[in-house]
Amino acid sequence: KYNETLREFNESEAFEELGIRIKTGKKLGAYRTSSPEGDFMTHTYFSEIIEGEPCIMEPKKHRKFGWYSYNDLITFRTRGLLVPNLSAALVGLSRYLS
Repeated sequence: KYNETLREFNESEAFEELGIRIKTGKKLGAYRTSSPEGDFMTHTYFSEIIEGEPCIMEPKKHRKFGWYSYNDLITFRTRGLLVPNLSAALVGLSRYLS
């Protein structure tokens, strides 16, 4: 039940933040993170967009949105531009890349 609740939360969060409906798949991992809103665990899943096009729903919180390759994310991490939980998720993600 706990994992199902997390999936539902992630799916509703994707709609709230990006205006899309997603279907969550395999769990990539859980990562501790800090933000202006506090410290918490982030649960990361492989997901599929099933409806809508991603857009910024809260422009006061986020300035822009983009698609980035794995190598782009590595570059951002090296430059200190990647949030800690996503930086930690890159290790798990690399197992799925060929």
